[in-house]
Amino acid sequence: SLRDNTEAVIDDNGKIIGTLPTSNQRDEIGDLSRSFADVLSRLQQYNSYLEKMASRLSHELRTPIAVVKSSLDMLLHVNDSEQQTVFVERAQSGVNRLSTILNSMSEATRLEQAIEQEDLETFNIVQVIKGCVEGYQHTYALRKWTLTATDSSLLIDGSPELIAQLFDKVVSNAVDFSQNNDEIVI
Repeated sequence: SLRDNTEAVIDDNGKIIGTLPTSNQRDEIGDLSRSFADVLSRLQQYNSYLEKMASRLSHELRTPIAVVKSSLDMLLHVNDSEQQTVFVERAQSGVNRLSTILNSMSEATRLEQAIEQEDLETFNIVQVIKGCVEGYQHTYALRKWTLTATDSSLLIDGSPELIAQLFDKVVSNAVDFSQNNDEIVI
């Protein structure tokens, strides 16, 4: 029965721990079976992503919180104004890091909402990337830029604006981890 299969797929806490059996039949019931299995698989992947994100977020927050806490604790035990200044600066650094993490989380939420609301269109991703690289050549003129593409046209369904934003983030990291006159190959 479906109930028996559901119990094997979902544990007592509601966590997805298995997959639904799929039908090989080429009728509406088989299509429905495969659709349910696909939805369950995607939900399991999303839940796994959320669990990992919570773990990473906990790890990311732990260090700046510890810095702030230890700095404030030390402030209670020192009377020297120079030492107090050092601990205040460390606490401010921890608070700034926490603020950066929260801003990143807000940016990720806004991006997720933008993706959900964005209208998809068919566009040539090679042309979008070429346009981005031309902009980078002017913006980051102290770097050498090389673009190699196997095709001059690759049509995809998506959002050219969001692809450009994604590409901007990747290139920003490349610039941060390179020096003047370094070549960035795309």
